[in-house]
Amino acid sequence: MFIPADGLYQDLLNNKVGSLKINQRDLVSYAYQKKVMIVSPMSLFPMLQVTNKALNNMKVEESINEIQMNIEKLGNHLNAYLTYHEKLGNSISTVVNQYNVTNKEFKKLIRI
Repeated sequence: MFIPADGLYQDLLNNKVGSLKINQRDLVSYAYQKKVMIVSPMSLFPMLQVTNKALNNMKVEESINEIQMNIEKLGNHLNAYLTYHEKLGNSISTVVNQYNVTNKEFKKLIRI
């Protein structure tokens, strides 16, 4: 809530609201309980800057969470690729071994 005069704002900060001592209450605390921030001309711009910074930090945090999820997905894909790559390597080794065996047998035939 914007109070357009610094004097009124100071009065709100220094004085209690209510007619009886039992019922007196700090208006700033009451406003805060109701999720209302009371600002003066001197505190409006800093309050807006703090709010803007908080919103930017929330956006950065959301981006960080998204990046972490994407890194996790990339890790899963790399693990799957590693499995297939190892299977391919084993298959290639088997093919090379079979080639060498058949090549030796073929060379035996040529010598005859």
